[in-house]
Amino acid sequence: MALLRLNIILQIILSVILITFIVAPANAATLLTLTAETAPGIQQNDQGPCVIGEPSCGSNPEIFPGWTDLPTIGNPSSYGIPSPIESPEYLVSDFRDYLTGDLFDIGVDVNVAKGDGDQTLSYFSMNLVGGPILFEFSDQNGAALTETNAGNGFSDWRFSEFSLEGLNDSDKIYFTLVMPINSGGREQFFVIDTISSVPLPAALPLFASALLAFGLIKKRAIRE
Repeated sequence: MALLRLNIILQIILSVILITFIVAPANAATLLTLTAETAPGIQQNDQGPCVIGEPSCGSNPEIFPGWTDLPTIGNPSSYGIPSPIESPEYLVSDFRDYLTGDLFDIGVDVNVAKGDGDQTLSYFSMNLVGGPILFEFSDQNGAALTETNAGNGFSDWRFSEFSLEGLNDSDKIYFTLVMPINSGGREQFFVIDTISSVPLPAALPLFASALLAFGLIKKRAIRE
């Protein structure tokens, strides 16, 4: 009787696992967070190449390919409608040549005309060419983008966190953008190299203190 119950339980567990794999979407994109940048922000000219932007993005490092200029014809009141704005395609090796590691963020320099309301952003993604969406931000209502840091080329907002882990150098990626409400000049979306600092274990300072104390005691014992 106990063996029969165990067999039934195992069958239920296997069924749940099977259903999970069937229902769960394959290659589901990792969700990005969009947060306001603290002052003074990161300056595009000094610390990162654009993937989508405007002509003043021209300070891109030579090792990094170009970017897509946002349109100006007709003074557009939105970007990426009906078709999303796409960046150029980049080799993963292009990013790895520029970055310290495989992790990076995308900074957003907002350009709002005086007297106009906030701009909105409803979609941003990083995609594998010929493959799935890898990372994405989506807000059907449109996230309000206020200009928090004065000056051209300084990040007001930041998308976190992108990763190249698991990708081959020969793979290609690109970025897409949708902004339902645009006002003023063009925005800049640029790469920010993020170096993940490994925090010291909580016990390490205590261990170091113990070693120091041991050394002092030993030194005193030798003198005596």
